[in-house]
Amino acid sequence: MAKKKRRVPTVSWDQPESTGVASTLTNRSPIVYLFTAIVAIVIVALGLVAYGLISDYVEDQRRPGSTALRIDDTDYELRYFTERLRSFVQQNGGAGSAAAQPNVAFGAVTDQLVEEAIMLRFAGEFGVAASEDEVDEEIAVRLGTTVESPDFVTRVQDELERTGISEDLFREQVEASILRIKVLDNFTSELPETIESIRFRQILVGSQAEADTIKAEIEDGADAAAIAEERSLDPVTSVDGGDVGWIPRGALVAQVEDTLFALDSGEVTVYPAGGSFFVYEILETDSARAIDDDQKPALAEVKLAEWVEEKTLELSVVDLVSTDVEKFNWAVEHAYGG
Repeated sequence: MAKKKRRVPTVSWDQPESTGVASTLTNRSPIVYLFTAIVAIVIVALGLVAYGLISDYVEDQRRPGSTALRIDDTDYELRYFTERLRSFVQQNGGAGSAAAQPNVAFGAVTDQLVEEAIMLRFAGEFGVAASEDEVDEEIAVRLGTTVESPDFVTRVQDELERTGISEDLFREQVEASILRIKVLDNFTSELPETIESIRFRQILVGSQAEADTIKAEIEDGADAAAIAEERSLDPVTSVDGGDVGWIPRGALVAQVEDTLFALDSGEVTVYPAGGSFFVYEILETDSARAIDDDQKPALAEVKLAEWVEEKTLELSVVDLVSTDVEKFNWAVEHAYGG
């Protein structure tokens, strides 16, 4: 009987190359590797897109609570700034009016918030304050109710819900408005009894050439009042022959004031204003004229504005909305679009 042949085991390094997982992969076609690489790239790309979308979504959700304006250590959220912007737009004729356009409105709202911060911080220099009761009374007036009314608390909560601002911010806004009135009263009471004043005529025209012609005509003895009635583009003063009346020093724009108060009675000058031109004729001057009661509010406002400008220099104001496209667009969309 034939003997069975003994099988000798093959060592691992002598095993055929066609066995094992590694061998299976190495024997695959290059097309498989290309396909695998493409799939991997697509998966990574989809992941990046998904990450970007999620990040944008999260950022969109956080944006209303981000900081729009920082005044010293106080941050004003974008949603609050936008609500104040919306209110400003409504108070100034709506989204279509020139005064409510973003290039004007954003700066105006910032100025409002800065002024309120100044009132809250510095009004005490004049010895004035706003009590809790005064704030409640002013809130009631704004909401068309009374503090004693059973619906007062409900009306306040409804207003907070409508505007989306906190009660603290709402009360601070009202408090600042009360303080502003008291500070303005202080400036009014400090006005002198008399002040340097001038009475002048103004004629508004559309070109330098026409202004120079009218100036020459007046200096040659022409009836300036008649010229104003016939040719001035200013509907307010033209009916009075261009006579503006008595104006105290401090009530005009500084450059105009410096020009006019440097002239004597009877002198005529041309003053450019944007694309138009004013012809000014000085009618009378008075170095110490009594201030009319109806002139005092305007003079007090000028004094208050000077004080606010001075105090603004003591604050750190950082505008984080006008310089951020996403925040700016969000504010415009929600203040003008709804």
